[in-house]
Amino acid sequence: MNNVSAEMIESDIIKYIVDTGKIRGRPDVIVHLFAYIVVFGPISQQELVSISKKYYFKKNRSGISSGTISKYLNNYFLTNKIVEKIRVQNKPPAYKYRLKFPVNEYITQIQIILQTEVDEINSIIDDIFNNNEKFSSNPVSIEKQKFFQRLNEFKAFLNVLRHKIKNYRHGYEISKTPIINQILKPSFNKKVEIDSIEHAFIDILSTTFLLGLYSEYYSKILGYFITRKTLTQRKLRQLTGFSLGTISEGLNLLLQLNFITIESTGKKGKISYSMNSIEDAFFKKIGQYLSQIDQLHPILLNIQENLNNMEKSVENQEKLHKLREINEMYLESHVLNKIFFKKLKER
Repeated sequence: MNNVSAEMIESDIIKYIVDTGKIRGRPDVIVHLFAYIVVFGPISQQELVSISKKYYFKKNRSGISSGTISKYLNNYFLTNKIVEKIRVQNKPPAYKYRLKFPVNEYITQIQIILQTEVDEINSIIDDIFNNNEKFSSNPVSIEKQKFFQRLNEFKAFLNVLRHKIKNYRHGYEISKTPIINQILKPSFNKKVEIDSIEHAFIDILSTTFLLGLYSEYYSKILGYFITRKTLTQRKLRQLTGFSLGTISEGLNLLLQLNFITIESTGKKGKISYSMNSIEDAFFKKIGQYLSQIDQLHPILLNIQENLNNMEKSVENQEKLHKLREINEMYLESHVLNKIFFKKLKER
């Protein structure tokens, strides 16, 4: 007799999603909430609180507070169009949250989002280049020449990335239909400081799927390494206004993810951090991620076997179908990751 239950499989899938999210450097609360929405959605905020008490443990407490969940639902999941909010009753109004796209379409939609964003970011960079005569700079501003050089490097990376994303699904033609709102472009109607253009560009970049899934703070810090190459904590504080604690956490995360390296340490202990090659930094990170994800593949195969061996009682059918669909999505993602990883090595 098979002792595996649907609840055990739910737990295994949640652990897999959380582990993959952590490998990507996503904040702990975000990866847990995403896992709950994938497995149990549509789900209400109060249901998320209850589920978190079963699966989320930190120090001496369990669960995620309602206030924290509300903050991430509104400022992260809805803002980044990962989930959608649906009304389930009118009086009093009640809402539930579910993935923006059906599970079986999720991988395809992520590819389309990335392609669309790459095109939009490239368009913004072209606008900056085409309007360079409208920019002014002073001795304390970022140098236009260095700024344009880094944008050229970033554009080169985006073009390589788009080529590798394009149609790497066997037998599938990716649609070019936009599914995200057009990214707001800076206005070039008047003479502006080059720093203002840089800040506007990073504000846009930090909200994209490409960068914006780490957190507003970390993605902006990463953005300034794209445009500036080498930075210190003090300079990052001037640029972002973030606290030294937040900047320190962001730098440690980017070091851990291999986006940046320690460039040098001054006589007074001042440390400089650098992203020397944009393309190498991003592809090294992607390669590291795909390699680590590959090590989790046996978990998916074990879940698949348990799903196949489970006693198929009538009351379990709907739940089993959803769990099988989620597992198949991640199995398919694993196959595509291996194809993408192979293409990365061909660089």
